[in-house]
Amino acid sequence: MCADMRKLPGEVLFRDGRAGDAEKGNHLRAGNGGQRLVNETLQPRNGVDRARSLIAAPRGIAGGVIAVALVAAACGGSSNSTTSTTGAAAVTPSGLKTLAVSLHQPIYWVGPRAHVTYERTILPSGRLLVRYLPNGVELGSSKPYLTVGTYVVPDAYAATQRAASKAGSIRIKLATSAIAFTTKARPLNAWITYPGSRYQIEVFDPRPGMARRLVAAGHVMRVPGSPKEVRPVQVSPKSLAKVATTANGPIYWAGALPNQTYELTRKPGVSLVRYLPPGAPIGAQTANLTVGTYTVPHAIDAVKRLAAAKGATTIKLPRGGLAVLDPHFPRSVYIAWPGSNYEIEVFDPSLARARQLVTSGQIIAAS
Repeated sequence: MCADMRKLPGEVLFRDGRAGDAEKGNHLRAGNGGQRLVNETLQPRNGVDRARSLIAAPRGIAGGVIAVALVAAACGGSSNSTTSTTGAAAVTPSGLKTLAVSLHQPIYWVGPRAHVTYERTILPSGRLLVRYLPNGVELGSSKPYLTVGTYVVPDAYAATQRAASKAGSIRIKLATSAIAFTTKARPLNAWITYPGSRYQIEVFDPRPGMARRLVAAGHVMRVPGSPKEVRPVQVSPKSLAKVATTANGPIYWAGALPNQTYELTRKPGVSLVRYLPPGAPIGAQTANLTVGTYTVPHAIDAVKRLAAAKGATTIKLPRGGLAVLDPHFPRSVYIAWPGSNYEIEVFDPSLARARQLVTSGQIIAAS
């Protein structure tokens, strides 16, 4: 291990004490301690007779986690780690697509290149490396080559934002809302993350400045055909209404509120509108007022079943609507109307506020 191995000030390493796998992947055969995503607002509920999903307060984490390069290419040799990877394997672009689909996640690279072999390595943590080997170079070579790593990082955007603001970090200007940076200490590496993403992408290139140029030029991209990541986006009342008119069903919200940023997350059968206070970034790991719209056949029947639970409180709404406060999920109110196939959930850290929004008729379809 190099004598100058260290973490960026104020950041937390992966639990195995190592990071920067795109660089280390050129001579690393280890890594573990990957962490499960914690910044989703959806949490599946068990039981076919219960509402399909709830908006849950995100589980806390003890600070951001960032993939920072710890082993310079000049170190040479191999890592002193004791765990092993799944091994390096040659793969075609279509093979990367197949792998991404099987993993249900995007895989990032810097596009196809001539006269190379694509080497993929999956670490035990789930972190994935794609290395560009010139023709004739053996798989697993310890010599450093262009490598792109895709890592699951809790609250990746915020963690990258913090790291990019540290002393010694150099922001990379981009044409998108992504955050990217390199560091004076690790000029062979660059990192990029998109708002609301669970993934941090690291680019390593042994040619000084090349990783930075690849990121700045927009060459970091998903492998064609790999799954798109569902990311929250910022919307205005006007743009939300526009999305609602083109959606297959309604999108409910609590209307326009002062000094709030509106965040929209959409998945098949699910739309979430979250209200963020001033200064909170899109995808922030915080519990805020959120209105969820779920496709649920005969939604009124599902809500009535919730109402039958012990300790449940019901509220009659206009037009035969029904709202239920489920004691198992004490910060949410569930709503449905007769003849509708959509269930609405109103989550707020204050149940009293969630209830007031429902009873005042403020939960409406965006239009």
